[in-house]
Amino acid sequence: MALLITKDVSIMGGIQTDQIYLRLNYLMDFTGTHISCNVNPYYDKSAFRDGIHSNKLSIPEIPDFYEWNSYDSLLDGELLTYMHTKIKTDLITDQFTSVPLPDPSTGDYQYDPSTGEIITEDILTKPKFAEDGEITFVDLD
Repeated sequence: MALLITKDVSIMGGIQTDQIYLRLNYLMDFTGTHISCNVNPYYDKSAFRDGIHSNKLSIPEIPDFYEWNSYDSLLDGELLTYMHTKIKTDLITDQFTSVPLPDPSTGDYQYDPSTGEIITEDILTKPKFAEDGEITFVDLD
């Protein structure tokens, strides 16, 4: 099983492509709950077949490693589908970090007068790489 991303993207210093083919290489520990997963991007399936190591792309927006510590086959279902779904979800989701909001006049943190909690704002730290419809599961055979 693989993930196919179909979108116009500029990679590796300006090379244009309209698809990226992701293959996974994973290892599960003896407990069956911890998974380490390497993500290997290629231009397409033939590039993968023609050179697993030599044709691998480097795409900074796509993490090359994922790790999950609580996989449960009874709750999470089939392993490959679980991993592919987790990676797809990561690639289609904006990620934010909550940071304290400073007072513009003093630079000190602002506090909510009713709760005493520091007032925060969410900052986009990692924009999504693709839209949901641009990522599909392929090579299910």
